Amino acid sequence: MERNVTCKTLPVSRARSHTAVGGAAYRAGENIKARGQGEDGGDKWYRYGNRRDTVREAFILAPEGSPDFVYDRSELWNRVEEKETRKNARLGRDTQLGFAYELPKSEQRKLVVEFVQREFVARGFVADVAIHDYGRGLPAMGASDTQQQRIRELAAAGIPFLERDEAKASDDV
Repeated sequence: MERNVTCKTLPVSRARSHTAVGGAAYRAGENIKARGQGEDGGDKWYRYGNRRDTVREAFILAPEGSPDFVYDRSELWNRVEEKETRKNARLGRDTQLGFAYELPKSEQRKLVVEFVQREFVARGFVADVAIHDYGRGLPAMGASDTQQQRIRELAAAGIPFLERDEAKASDDV
């Protein structure tokens, strides 16, 4: 099977009005309190716990011998925010990998961990990883009984379906 992977990376920086704590909460689908980021200098909550249906898994990988706090997402990103105080500080990098739907979830996870270990952890960086499920899975890749029944109903109603070799990719995506 050909491994179709896309990758894009962007800085997480104050110059772009980003907050490391807010971004981490969003990507992990968690509620995280940012120390001192409220309007009055108090704490501010980033509440993204409702995204848990999109976030398949979130975990932190770190080099051997890293302090325990790096495995606590809230503490890790609050400390980054506290340490990097310049208005144009780069707080991290947001790297997004996209895999073909044909890859099983276990293979996607394996590729993500392999990439993160090689490109970040082996170079001394901590990586906060969130694996998301976006879009729809292919029916051929394990549709539920309900989905299979719906597909049969659509086919019986005369809705045309393309064969896999008839489908064409768009360069606009």
